[in-house]
Amino acid sequence: MDQFFSLTLSVLAGLLAGFCYDYYYVVRSILKLKKTGLATGDLFFWLILTTFVFALLLWGNEGEVRFYMFLGMSAGFFIYRHTFSSGTTRLIRLKLYLLNKLRRLLLQICLALWVVFSFPFRLVYLGVAAPFGFGASVLRRAGRKTLAAGFRPGGRWAARRWREFKIKLGRLVGR
Repeated sequence: MDQFFSLTLSVLAGLLAGFCYDYYYVVRSILKLKKTGLATGDLFFWLILTTFVFALLLWGNEGEVRFYMFLGMSAGFFIYRHTFSSGTTRLIRLKLYLLNKLRRLLLQICLALWVVFSFPFRLVYLGVAAPFGFGASVLRRAGRKTLAAGFRPGGRWAARRWREFKIKLGRLVGR
């Protein structure tokens, strides 16, 4: 009876491994991974699947590895691939498609809410910033004309120190 339980558990592990493989395959095909991403994904998939199967063997069979368990896992995997794989793959694709549509819908709702809630603040900002922006523009133009006329507050010494400071600051920042 204990061997029958172990065999059943290994067949179920094979079925679950087939489902996990199909899920990974669908995600991999949707993401269109390049060579490096594909190799990394395969490595993680097999590490996780191996860890899961090892934990299952440890729990169900106290870590004893027997040949019939490999046969059971292989049988479960092939049963899954030949009976459930195509339907499951379609369901996984549909699920991921619907999740993507839901994600896009939620994003559009959040964006619409942002526009609605930020509108009063934008009006206030425009009401305050526009006059100040116009005033700043006028002052900037007036400042340029006074500098062009040769008037520098603090004289040439202050202008030279200011240039040196900007050069040192640029070197420090890396410009």
